[in-house]
Amino acid sequence: NSESIPADLIFEIFSRLTAKSLSRFRCLSREWASIFCSRNFTHSFLTRSSARPRLLFTFYVDGKLFSYSAPQPRNPDQDLWLDLS
Repeated sequence: NSESIPADLIFEIFSRLTAKSLSRFRCLSREWASIFCSRNFTHSFLTRSSARPRLLFTFYVDGKLFSYSAPQPRNPDQDLWLDLS
């Protein structure tokens, strides 16, 4: 029951989720959907997301589209190796 969890804690937990998870959870509750659409939540989510950039790789194999997401290296001189085997 969300009434037993403080609103600020719910807000903090949701702001740490991925955009994909948020889009799924939005359908579960009108209360959650209203949180996700609020200006404060949107600002918090975008600020947190921009602080943890990710690299997105997409590729085709046998006619199927695959994607892989990885954290962007914090050190720009650091090599990033990706083994797709």
